[in-house]
Amino acid sequence: MNKILCLTGLVFLFNSSVAFADKDTYFNLSGMVVNSASLDPSTDEGLRLDGGVTDKSGFGFSMALGKKLFKNFRVEAQYARRDVSINVKDKDPVAGLNLAKLSDKAKKMLGAEGQWSSDTTTQRNTKRNEGITTSTVTLSGTFDPTKAGEKNLVFEDEVVYKDSFAPMSAFFDEDNLVVQTIMANGYYDFSGLDDLTPYFGAGIGIGFINLEDESNFAYQLMAGVSYSITDSISSNVGYTFLDAGDVDIDRGGFQVETETKSHSIDLGITYSF
Repeated sequence: MNKILCLTGLVFLFNSSVAFADKDTYFNLSGMVVNSASLDPSTDEGLRLDGGVTDKSGFGFSMALGKKLFKNFRVEAQYARRDVSINVKDKDPVAGLNLAKLSDKAKKMLGAEGQWSSDTTTQRNTKRNEGITTSTVTLSGTFDPTKAGEKNLVFEDEVVYKDSFAPMSAFFDEDNLVVQTIMANGYYDFSGLDDLTPYFGAGIGIGFINLEDESNFAYQLMAGVSYSITDSISSNVGYTFLDAGDVDIDRGGFQVETETKSHSIDLGITYSF
């Protein structure tokens, strides 16, 4: 409902701020073939993701109400929806200890010769939370290096190893990415080519993403060409780049960030009145 009200408000403001002239106003309806090449999650919080996201393509549509302000410049209010299929490929985590996850003290111990005290104990604990597995090794005891001048390394219930990993599906529990946008666009039309009119444009607005029900600032860049079929009807084919911002997905105390940039080929029809 909020999205419909926002679109209605944009159209109302647009119509109330510009004086209409004959056939300077238009309505455009376009279909899209969409590819979200940048939908690749990343994390810097010590979480290891196993798997990947593939088949990041889909379809969409847009509808816009526009007004020609000058000979070569026009503006429009636009609503668009893009549906991109998400195919999540999980893989089993690598078995064994990941040495990069060892504490600095443990790494120092591995690089030296020596012996442990007789009362040394270790404990390994594995927890699973919202699809994320955390493996922890706790150590108590004393390591006595053989090199002269080195101090004993004392471990008292100290975490010497901690590794967290998750399958990709733990963060992507949707089968598709849906991005809806409400945009204000401006275009420059090149003239002098008879019935063909090349154009380029840019727009800003709001993007609504279904992964975490998140809304972001969005911008897009457009380029293409239109062909006049009659005085009132024209067709267009073009390219659109959309950046609807980043989405933070929270699971099990960890956060994964993914972009929602997309590329699309657009094919549409425009009616001028």
